[in-house]
Amino acid sequence: MKLRRLPETDLARIAPLSVADKHAQLRAFNSGGGSWSYAPAREQNFNIANPKNPMGLQSPRPSLEKIKALVARSCSREEQEDSCVEVVELFFNWFTQNASDAIERHIPSMGIGTLGVVRYWENFAAMIDGRPCFFFLDYRRNGGLTSRARRFAFSMMNEQIRRSDPDFSDANLMILQFTQKKGEARIVKNYSVDEGELYSLSDLNEMIDETYKIWQDVLMDRRDDTGPKRAGGLL
Repeated sequence: MKLRRLPETDLARIAPLSVADKHAQLRAFNSGGGSWSYAPAREQNFNIANPKNPMGLQSPRPSLEKIKALVARSCSREEQEDSCVEVVELFFNWFTQNASDAIERHIPSMGIGTLGVVRYWENFAAMIDGRPCFFFLDYRRNGGLTSRARRFAFSMMNEQIRRSDPDFSDANLMILQFTQKKGEARIVKNYSVDEGELYSLSDLNEMIDETYKIWQDVLMDRRDDTGPKRAGGLL
């Protein structure tokens, strides 16, 4: 049977757990996903950062209103449009206030384990406090990356960005989370990598392989439970 890929945020939340907790989380996981995604917002991160290309050339940054209009055009539901426009505006304001001198850097998705293909980064870096920084944006209001999940994502970023490119071996890694508590405004929380808490590449491979093995078992159990039933009665 075809194995459905886990979204990056859910993989990061589940992979570092114990075997028993992996089973529990994956049995409860809805592989069908939600009715919409933040893809229209994520597509505009490059426009917001407005990095210089490898030739050193840079176009004027599109206005926030232009970016919001592009997002709205790509949304299929009102709820999706409201949420995507909200995070785009938050990221635009955060980035223009805290980052500068963005440069384009294509970082390919990372194949890891026997089945995993992950992407916890954007195709640009920007200067923050005099140091180049790469980003992963977690848009979920709630149910986003836990501290252990952030450690997992940072470890992936470390392997694919810093260890793969000597030019960025000293780069900072940052996760932005767009959280919202009940009754409060949505905010951007930023987390920087903790050098002492990174998983090794072998640990990452093992966690992903174990997660997908359990996920395969869960999906097979679901298929068996919902498969065609034998017709009853006399022929």
